[in-house]
Amino acid sequence: PYTNKQINIPYLLKIGNGKIYKIGKYLKDKNLPGVALFLGDGTEELVGAELRRGFGDNDINVVHSQVVSDISIESITQTAFQLPPATDVVVGIGGGKALDFAKYSAHLLRLPFVSVPTSTSNDGFCSPTSSLTVGGRRKTVKSSIPFGVVIDLDVIRSCPPVFFYSGLGDMVSKITALAVTATLRPCLRIIRLICCLSNILSILMRRNFNAA
Repeated sequence: PYTNKQINIPYLLKIGNGKIYKIGKYLKDKNLPGVALFLGDGTEELVGAELRRGFGDNDINVVHSQVVSDISIESITQTAFQLPPATDVVVGIGGGKALDFAKYSAHLLRLPFVSVPTSTSNDGFCSPTSSLTVGGRRKTVKSSIPFGVVIDLDVIRSCPPVFFYSGLGDMVSKITALAVTATLRPCLRIIRLICCLSNILSILMRRNFNAA
């Protein structure tokens, strides 16, 4: 039967080489000249020069720029409601913290959010949720699907291999979860265990890499 359900997906999706520079053009084409920019630690050094060159060539104005360290919901809420009135779009560039901070800020203000991941260690850059600190504990908080996702393959290729394997584990866990929903309900406990082990493997690989 017809259920009138909808699937939300990003309106803007760009994947390829040299996309960091082109973000300015994409924003100009969508008439979004005022940018609140949230960056992960080290992201400015990685892509900042090329990003700002693209902004300048397309008359994009950065009305707010911030390197994200604190992802408490209180900090995000305070920052979001202090953004300048000239803010037309929120852009997050980096890993999970920067993207979740920017995503939830945009959700609070009902502004378009453009997600620019610098690694593919998980699918959070395109999800409708944010992983934030609430009352000192990590919680998954409802947000909104990004308006746009821009993936620069030059940047992704420069990531350590451990991030690729982490993303692969995350993808496998999604496949098995879908299989459970579709056809494997009698094996629910076994498949859930496989999903958990896959996610644990991803976490351990990241920790081992950081400790090396």
